[in-house]
Amino acid sequence: MKAHTETITIQTEWKKVFDFMANPANLPKWAVVFCRGLRSEGSEWIVTTPDGEMKIRYNADAKRGIIDMYVSSEPGVESPAFTRVVPNGQGSEYIFTLFQPPGIPDEAFAGQIKGLKQEFGVLKDLMEK
Repeated sequence: MKAHTETITIQTEWKKVFDFMANPANLPKWAVVFCRGLRSEGSEWIVTTPDGEMKIRYNADAKRGIIDMYVSSEPGVESPAFTRVVPNGQGSEYIFTLFQPPGIPDEAFAGQIKGLKQEFGVLKDLMEK
């Protein structure tokens, strides 16, 4: 399975970045290419994407700066995105690794990477205000 890791330096204290990123309700504020809408249904989050609705699950650990996201387009199948927020002096590094699931064409995966780069710019602008 192909993987891609993207990193961005954010001139904001890591805990502020972590708290923002660990809250699923903030997804539409920064993931503007992937997330066209978001709603909660009980304990589940449903994200509207360009490819339709999908469930998204977060597993966050503030002590380690881990925010792992699992997107499910069908029951029993999850695609992970493993992310980390780590201190970098007075700022932080946000690290995001996504994987190309089986059956996803290379062009579609390249589009996801391009979208992530755009979203990182949005995230940086939001966090550095």
